[in-house]
Amino acid sequence: MCFSAQASFAASAILLLVGVRSVSQVKSPRQLMFASTPLLFSMQQLSEGILWLTLANSTSSILSTIMIYNFLFFALIIWPIWIPSALFLVEKNKFSQKILSIFTIIGGSIALYFLYSLVTQGSSAQIIKNHISYNFYKSFFHRGIMAFIYCIPTVGSFFIASMPILKFFGIALLTSIAITVVFWKFCFTSVWCFFAALLSILTIIALKQMNNVQSSH
Repeated sequence: MCFSAQASFAASAILLLVGVRSVSQVKSPRQLMFASTPLLFSMQQLSEGILWLTLANSTSSILSTIMIYNFLFFALIIWPIWIPSALFLVEKNKFSQKILSIFTIIGGSIALYFLYSLVTQGSSAQIIKNHISYNFYKSFFHRGIMAFIYCIPTVGSFFIASMPILKFFGIALLTSIAITVVFWKFCFTSVWCFFAALLSILTIIALKQMNNVQSSH
């Protein structure tokens, strides 16, 4: 997480428990990807916890580099593809599925862009005002444009989903973006991923509602 190593490790542990509980609720193979989301966030937060320790103590530049790229791999490459794909699999509405399939393609494209950027330009991180600031992709397009495109699959997908709880998830993510921009713009990637990680707890509620709907039919 963006505030301390201890907070990151605590968030990782909580998300691990949430993820195990979420996966245990799976009633269909199509739910597994969605149910596993908290587990992936747990791994991402764990990597940032380790990064906190290495940056604060300068113990291993190699380990720091590995953790930087591990965190950014989740943030920039995994999530733009994972989120629309997971929602596509659990979606029942055909029209929503079509839109989510398009969002998955957009997510794949943005993920490839960021992957190319990371490979060709590299990345670094530093502690600024008790937060971790990641430095990546310097000049390809305007940052605002890229952020908007990134939000289409990672946030917009929840508004396309037909389940009300998932739309609420999307509203909560948008709210967290606004709060992060206002208060922690200089470390947006770290802070917003933390908010998104906490919100993934809603996965349990969403799965319960999905299973209730299925059992009623």
